[in-house]
This record gives sequence, C-alpha cells and structure tokens, in this order.
Amino acid sequence: MLAFVIPLKSAKASASWQATSKLFERTVRSICNQTVPDFRVFVICHEQPVIDYHHPNIEYLSVDSIPATINSSKAAKRYDKNFKLIVGVNYALKSACSHIMFVDADDCVSRRLASFVKISPEANGWLINQGYEYCDGSSLIRFNQNLHNICGSTNIIRSDLLQKFVQAIDLQKMSQTLEMPFFLHHRLVSDAMNRKGLPLQLLPFPGTVYVKDNGENMTGSNRFLIQNVRSRLGKLSIVSLLLAYKAFTSQALMSHVCEDFHLYPI
Repeated sequence: MLAFVIPLKSAKASASWQATSKLFERTVRSICNQTVPDFRVFVICHEQPVIDYHHPNIEYLSVDSIPATINSSKAAKRYDKNFKLIVGVNYALKSACSHIMFVDADDCVSRRLASFVKISPEANGWLINQGYEYCDGSSLIRFNQNLHNICGSTNIIRSDLLQKFVQAIDLQKMSQTLEMPFFLHHRLVSDAMNRKGLPLQLLPFPGTVYVKDNGENMTGSNRFLIQNVRSRLGKLSIVSLLLAYKAFTSQALMSHVCEDFHLYPI
C-alpha cells in the first residue's frame, strides 16, 4: 500500500487561504483518483483547509508547533515543511503502507501510482523523473524528463528504509542548524540512495504534474525567476529566451493528461 504524505502550510503563511485550500483540494482529488483503493493520505497541518471534498482514505494530523508565516524567511518556511514531513512519515509508518511518497500541496499525481506500487512491495522505491510542468490556468503543459530536479513530489521510498533514516533525526538539532535530511531534498534522494546501496528505480511513466505560478508557490514561479535574474543581471533577455523556449517545447493540454492526473482549472 502506498501512503501519500502532504505537508500543508498554515493560513498564516498563505497569501490567500482560500487559494491554498482550492489548490490543496485539487491535489487530494488527484491522489484519491487512484485506480485501486490501496492507498492512504496523511495531511499534516496547523489548520484544516476549507474544502468541499472528503474521502475515507484522507487523515488530517494537526501539529502544535509555531507555524511559519508569510513574512518568515525561506529557511523558516522550509523547516516548517520538513518538520511536517517527518511527523507525517512517523505517523504513516504506523499504517500498513509498504511505501511513502511526499507530495507538495499543489501538485497532481498519476492515478496509476498506487496500483503500480502494489505489485512491487519489496522494491526500494522509485524516482519520478518523467512528468509535466504546468502553469495554473494555461492551455499548455510541458513534458519534463528531469522533473525530480525541480519538483518535490518525485520520490517514492519503501517505508522501512525511511523509518531507519527518520529514527536518526534530531528535530531540535535540525531546527538550529537548518540541515535538511537527504530524503527531504528531492534532488538528493536518488544519488544518496545509490550511495547507500539502495538504488531507486525509474518510474516507467509520467508520475507528477508540477504546478507553478499559482500564487502560493514557495519556489517554482516564473515571476520569482524573473525577479531574481533581473536583480542579478539588470536585464530580461535571458529570462525572455528561457520562457520562449519553454513555450516552444510545450504541448496542448490533452484530455488524457487531465484524466490521468485529475487536473482541472481553478
């Protein structure tokens, strides 16, 4: 059984709690669109989102830690997210799940994930390198064969392996040093698992839609990219070329992609 762990930021860290809730609702609708019932969803939050969707496989876990706010540093927001992920892993480990996947609260996932994991319960896990980049509201979507480099919803790890890594974490020390365990850093997971002799397999189909430019991203925004490059270079030409390239390599948002990922406009 596959467990999905979703860290949901606080209303205090949201530009719009209504928008955050709507994005989250699309995410859990996507997750619960699995083709088999063998999955669980654990949502770690300070406040429950305001949504019109309920599913028996979703469980909300409230934390009483001090939440990051919209004015908190990026490091503080990252720690808030990682703290929730670790809480979620510890809770998911009490279930009968064979594997755990971290999912950002605005991304969408393939409906085939739970059925695929079900047939290989002994596998170390999978790296989701194939997927899509999607700017909310667009009629275009971009296929990406290295999605794990930019998206946090791209690793599935066997639960007993995660348990071993989680047990070694001192949350107090992590909060002081801001060190991030490797399995919480999507770009480092695959290489780290290889070094430990526990390689992840490549998921043989697109597994995630990375949703950008929705107004609630901590990263992954073209506006964020433009501001940073302009501040460093004082000109927009490189960013313009990058955005033009992404537009040129995008494709029309097809109905089969929307169906597989339960992707719909907000």
